[in-house]
Amino acid sequence: ADTLPGASFDAWVRPADGLPERAPLSYQQQGLWLLEQLSSTSTAYNAQNVIRIHGHFDPERFGLAVALLAERHEILRTTFHAGANGEPYQQVHDAAPGMFEYRAPEVGLDEAGIAALIESQVFRRFDLAQLPLAKFTLVRLSADEHLLVQVEQHYVHDGWSMNLILRELLAIHDALGRGEAPDLPPMVAQFRDYALWQHGADARARLQAQAAYWKRKLDGAPLQLAMPTDFPRPPVQSYRGDQVRVVLPIAFARALREFCCREGVTLFATMQAVYRMTIARHIGAEDFVIGSAVANRTSQKCEGLVGMFVNMIPARCNVSGDPTWRELIQRVMGDLAEDYEHQEVPFEWV
Repeated sequence: ADTLPGASFDAWVRPADGLPERAPLSYQQQGLWLLEQLSSTSTAYNAQNVIRIHGHFDPERFGLAVALLAERHEILRTTFHAGANGEPYQQVHDAAPGMFEYRAPEVGLDEAGIAALIESQVFRRFDLAQLPLAKFTLVRLSADEHLLVQVEQHYVHDGWSMNLILRELLAIHDALGRGEAPDLPPMVAQFRDYALWQHGADARARLQAQAAYWKRKLDGAPLQLAMPTDFPRPPVQSYRGDQVRVVLPIAFARALREFCCREGVTLFATMQAVYRMTIARHIGAEDFVIGSAVANRTSQKCEGLVGMFVNMIPARCNVSGDPTWRELIQRVMGDLAEDYEHQEVPFEWV
């Protein structure tokens, strides 16, 4: 990726006159904006985290930690609007009122009440033009037990951000308890910087070079993945899907990791090989394309930022030639290495 034309986000220098009040959406946010316009009532892009906290916990201190987190990451106090020319833009505000809520029910909640409370938060639709777009609800269950329900609109976060938010919240909360300033790295950029970089000349040259890779990689690929499903895919996406969770025995998981270490491959590549072969056997084909989510944080400046960086890459799968498992895993490792070097190009471009 270092040989690509155009400078990476690490080389971005903020304009001398500062950032504009209104900034464009990142390409990932633009793709989500389109989906939101097509489905005005969906909450499919609400992401949540539910944590039970045992032991003494200070709600007031946690609320202050949430406020300081929003002060640190401006994307948490950003709204999204349709411009006069039809182009959406994002606007940063000084604070994010309503981002934290503390509830102390007079009557204790049973499990059904807890489930209903969680559902009321998770399936509440956000207004993109109004703050907050991230909500932390702390519920007192008893003197020594609390429930934290964290819900964010996908515009302001991704999976990487979720872990970053929790890690920094705990660091700020603990530092406040000691009467100290939190020991966190300085913010060298904000998500608004990233969106502006994406729309600049350096990024466009870089992304166009990556798009050429995908054009070559996907040339002649089948357009559809004809899985033999129980129900036909609806003409309009309903978001009424579900998932089946399977817990693998710990001994199996340990053996799988040991296998990966011996072979010098990643666990992800090994599971991808299994997944690809399973699909191939179901559809009776050796050449197909699947979507694979990537963090898309290829620059060091991105690593400490909350925001929607995640991207989808169309991984072309080739299981032809009756390879052994070891051969297939090595093939997948090679494919992933190439694909990840070109992960920055927005999925919508591909």
